[in-house]
Amino acid sequence: MTTRTPRRIAFVTPRYGPHILGGAESQMRYNAERLAQRGHHVEVFSTSVSNLLTWESEAAPRHEAIHGIPVHLYPVRYTNRVRFRELHRRMHDGDALTNDEQLEWLHTGPHSAQLYADLRRRMNDFDLFVCAPNPFPLVHYAAAAVLPRTAIWPCLHDELYAHLLPTRLLLRDAFCIFYNTQIERELAENIVGAPHPRAHVIGSGVDEIAGDPLRFRTTFDIHSPFLLYAGRIEAGKNTPLLINFFEQYKAKTRNDLKLVLIGEGRCSSTSPDVIHLGHQSERTKRDCMAAAVALCQPSVHESLSYVVLESWLAGVPVLVHSDCAVTRKHVVKSGGGFHFDSIEIFRATIAALLSSPALRTRMGASGRRYVRAEYDWSDVLDRLENAFDAFIGC
Repeated sequence: MTTRTPRRIAFVTPRYGPHILGGAESQMRYNAERLAQRGHHVEVFSTSVSNLLTWESEAAPRHEAIHGIPVHLYPVRYTNRVRFRELHRRMHDGDALTNDEQLEWLHTGPHSAQLYADLRRRMNDFDLFVCAPNPFPLVHYAAAAVLPRTAIWPCLHDELYAHLLPTRLLLRDAFCIFYNTQIERELAENIVGAPHPRAHVIGSGVDEIAGDPLRFRTTFDIHSPFLLYAGRIEAGKNTPLLINFFEQYKAKTRNDLKLVLIGEGRCSSTSPDVIHLGHQSERTKRDCMAAAVALCQPSVHESLSYVVLESWLAGVPVLVHSDCAVTRKHVVKSGGGFHFDSIEIFRATIAALLSSPALRTRMGASGRRYVRAEYDWSDVLDRLENAFDAFIGC
């Protein structure tokens, strides 16, 4: 490892800590911890929000060390909850908001005046403020507070938030941008209309943590073969479609296959074959992965999909939705699973995996090789430090 100039890096993200599983917030935590291990000074600015649906938070700032990193947690409140939810609902119903309404949506959302004030006060304490991910009003305002030193890590998907005026302004005005994939970079450049002068594709490293399938089965008394979904259970992640396809599959197939769901959110299924375990620890998630026939990632809006990469490190194949360019490319390039866009293909892929343990082993091994070649932590951190060297001091 080449000796680098130690940098002063702040990470700004809506939620932070080991209790956050998956997603951009976890990715930023892994980056923060690894950079600190390499000798950089790292601090985190986040919120005390526990639920992103309600945005309820503690009343006063809290400062603590998490895995040796100073973490500053701030209270959050809506500027105008009623108006924000009205505009949010209209967007999701397909209404085209005017530019003024899009900016009003940003302004009326959940914010933290204390967080923004501390970022401005400590502007000169850091070389870069890495703000992620894009869809949250708080991230936009935090980025604006430290604009001359803002590094946006947008974790951009081709969804409605990506095409809003505030997103275009955020990407245009940032000092520099870090992307997870080339596909994400191309999407951002199409949105803005031009490439950013200071942008790098960084990717993300993935921690290899061995799971214990027997411990999972014993703890939860699940001894049947099962498919796994791990993440937020909501329409935005396409979990209703996954549940619907699984229930259609079970209606025509007599076997004991289950669908296990891990994550926050409401599962509406009443089928005894759909098992919702709720929020679980990182260890339980890895144990569950190790025991699964395959991981299902039905989301069509992913900039990387950490859970897919984690599944491959466990040697487990994946099923992803064909309409997600990023996860489909992962699968095609790695040979680590299948992609589906219909119930017929979904049924066929499950049949293939259940009928051939050798196929599951081969696909899992192919996915594992892909992750170790493309997302090795040493390479990812080298790319990030190269970006620091290129941008800091410009």
